[in-house]
Amino acid sequence: MEKYKLFDAEYKFVSIVWDKEPINSTELVRLCADRLGWKKSTT
Repeated sequence: MEKYKLFDAEYKFVSIVWDKEPINSTELVRLCADRLGWKKSTT
């Protein structure tokens, strides 16, 4: 089985998804902005 590596930023993002699932994209964007300082336009 192949092992995968998540970087810190990726882990923070998926942790939000895992903690709040099911979650719609609007709510996910809001949570990422609040918790990570991430903006949808900065991908």
